[in-house]
Amino acid sequence: MTFRNLILYFIVLVFTMPGKSQSILPNRVKTQLYDRGYNIIPAYKCVGNVLEYYTDAYAGEELEKFSVKLPDLTGCTDTGYAFVYFAGFERPTCKNYSVVIIGNAQSLLIPKLFIDKNHNLDFTDDGPSIDFPYNKEDIEFDLCNAVESTACLHYRLSRYRLDNQYTLQRNLEDFFTSNAGTKRYLGMINSFRIQCQNQWGGNIKIENDSFRITVEDHNINGLYNEPGIDHISLVPYGMEPVSNDLKEGSIVQPKDHSEFFLQHLNESYKISGITANGQVLNISYNGKHKRAAEKLLKKRAPRFSYELLAYRKYAKLRKCRGTPVYLFFYDFKTADSATFNILKQIYDSAGNRLKIITLNYGNSPSMVREFVKQNYYSWSNGLATKKIYDRYKVDQLPMGFYLNKRLRIMKVGIAPKEMLQEITR
Repeated sequence: MTFRNLILYFIVLVFTMPGKSQSILPNRVKTQLYDRGYNIIPAYKCVGNVLEYYTDAYAGEELEKFSVKLPDLTGCTDTGYAFVYFAGFERPTCKNYSVVIIGNAQSLLIPKLFIDKNHNLDFTDDGPSIDFPYNKEDIEFDLCNAVESTACLHYRLSRYRLDNQYTLQRNLEDFFTSNAGTKRYLGMINSFRIQCQNQWGGNIKIENDSFRITVEDHNINGLYNEPGIDHISLVPYGMEPVSNDLKEGSIVQPKDHSEFFLQHLNESYKISGITANGQVLNISYNGKHKRAAEKLLKKRAPRFSYELLAYRKYAKLRKCRGTPVYLFFYDFKTADSATFNILKQIYDSAGNRLKIITLNYGNSPSMVREFVKQNYYSWSNGLATKKIYDRYKVDQLPMGFYLNKRLRIMKVGIAPKEMLQEITR
């Protein structure tokens, strides 16, 4: 083993030791919007060093103008400019936007992009340009906070290709032309698609639990630890892309506490010391967490009817009385093929001794129906309404419940793997 590999092995070993405080988030994380998002950066004609501010305005409407110090444009036959949203600096002129100068913006020569990385509107001190040949798919770059230089966001700039989508292209051309103020819009063929990675994440193994923790720069300024603004979340181990939706598990970092607590299933974790760049934090085990659904233990399970997807008819939970039930709530972001393989093992092993009901929450009925059909799952597959979801106090997907033959809830948060162990003892 080489010295380099030995060091890497030691880092991984320390990072995954159970029960220890974890501190490193090594990966930039894709959000659900990263691949689906189609934010467009329109490019405008640059004539001289006076530019017009980026904002929506009627064609011909006068907007704020500002001066820049242009880079060396030797070899460039024409010039354009564009704006990348980034709130990591305080500047009265062109606030919250980093300016990009585009050499060869319309010619057949290789476009050269000059990015104002230090946000001073002087393009002579930002280093060399980035070449973006037309046959290259994308370029990548970072923009860093003007005060905290280690706190950065990662951007991907790509061509906005609209092959054969003539109506969409015409509509977009009309929109940007009519909202350019007095700027001259250079068209979709010379504009770009922008994607931004604003989360750091890492897989954690601590005590007997495992999950991924992510820290999000919510206001796109390069800082990840602003109280009352930035988000942090625990998601299933290895999950990517992750959500940046508060409704799906992330929370806002508290305004008045240097440390706070997150729950994952039945466990609680203390979080503190998130650094400005989002890559380092302290996490430690804080003991068992009492879930809201535990109030249902030993009580009769709330009654409900659910749609049986295979037959397009409704079934009732109370019809299962006399047989124990494993009730499993899930969605496709949190329950993978391995989960359903275990459910199939439960079904094959239990026979008539246990009834399985899986209820999808959040995905479209047609998607769930097709999934069940393609995989030949024979147990009861249905859809959970919000009323069912709330009555069972589901606080995180996936989540399982074990009901005895009298339909009283005996276990809350029991995973398929644990249920399999129960029936195969």
